Amino acid sequence: MDRPKPSGADTITAPAEMHKLDFLLGSWRCPTTVTAPGGPSETSVVVGTIKPVLGGAWYQWDALRLPNEQMPEKALSRWMIGGWNAASETFTALYTDDRGTHGEESTEPGAAQDGHMKFTGEYSMPTGKFEFIDEFTKISDDHFRDTISAKKGDQFVPAGSVECYRR
Repeated sequence: MDRPKPSGADTITAPAEMHKLDFLLGSWRCPTTVTAPGGPSETSVVVGTIKPVLGGAWYQWDALRLPNEQMPEKALSRWMIGGWNAASETFTALYTDDRGTHGEESTEPGAAQDGHMKFTGEYSMPTGKFEFIDEFTKISDDHFRDTISAKKGDQFVPAGSVECYRR
């Protein structure tokens, strides 16, 4: 049975600024190394697809961390990336996973460029709240990187890298 569409659903137009994030769209395989504050480094592979949702106003990244020797349980996560705010000229990223972590980050006003954006914000994790930076960079049409930093004391320190390759 077809579900009814909201009024005007066929006429929704995403903000043009969302195209700055188009390099993220597609299916990805991402070797990952993350060091959570106060924890050991974890290596894994994340697979997922980033697609436009809500009329293209957001890009949704549903990801699965594959089990390995170090982390024998799979893990699911979802990023919602986009949320262009014309008044503040910022993007927002929302994150949640099945391990109890959630967070919200945003770009600095006017800071997102084609192929590069830096999100800063706070995450609540089972071990506490932490400030993070996720810096997404297009390396090529088939490769992007998320360089992760976490605040330790008064400064941000490297906390991981996610190398995503188109599948």
